[in-house]
Amino acid sequence: MKTTKQIALVGLFTSLLVIANTFTIQIIPPYFVMSLVLTISFIAGLFLGPIKSFIVCILADLIGCLIHPLGPYNILVGLSSGMIGLIFGFIKKIEKPNMLTIINLYILVTLICTCFLNTMGLWLMYAVGKKTFFVYLSTRLPWQLITSGINCNLSIVVFKLLEKQKLIIKLSWKL
Repeated sequence: MKTTKQIALVGLFTSLLVIANTFTIQIIPPYFVMSLVLTISFIAGLFLGPIKSFIVCILADLIGCLIHPLGPYNILVGLSSGMIGLIFGFIKKIEKPNMLTIINLYILVTLICTCFLNTMGLWLMYAVGKKTFFVYLSTRLPWQLITSGINCNLSIVVFKLLEKQKLIIKLSWKL
C-alpha cells in the first residue's frame, strides 16, 4: 500500500507540474513570466521528500518540453528543475517545519536554481556573446524575485491549510 500511494503521488505531481510548465503566463515576455511550478514543486517536496521530488521535477520538465517545446532542451534548466524538487523535499526531513523554514527554502531555490542554474542555462542558450552573465541576470532578477515571492506566499497558505487539516502528518510522514 505504501508503494502504491507513493507511485500515485509521483504521477499526480508530475502531471500537475507538466500542466503548470505548459501554461505559464507571459506577463512581460521574456522577462516576467508567472508560473505556479514552484508552489507545486514545494507541495511535491512536502509529500515526497528530496529524492522523489527531484525525479518528479526532472520528469515534468522533460515531458513538458516534449509536449510544449520552447526551443531545444536545456540541460541546465532541467537540472535546475530537479534541484528545486530536491531542495523543497528537505522540508519532509524537518521535524516541525514552519513559515520560516518555507521562506529559507525559497531563498535557497531562488539563489541556486533560479538565479544561478536557470539563468546560466538561458544565458548560454540565448545571450552569450550579446550580454555578460551579470547583465542578463540583472534583467531577470527583479521579475524572478516577484515570481518567487508570489509562489512562496502561496506555498505558505497551502502549508497552513494542510497543517490545519492535519493532512501533512497523515499523508507525508506516514507514507
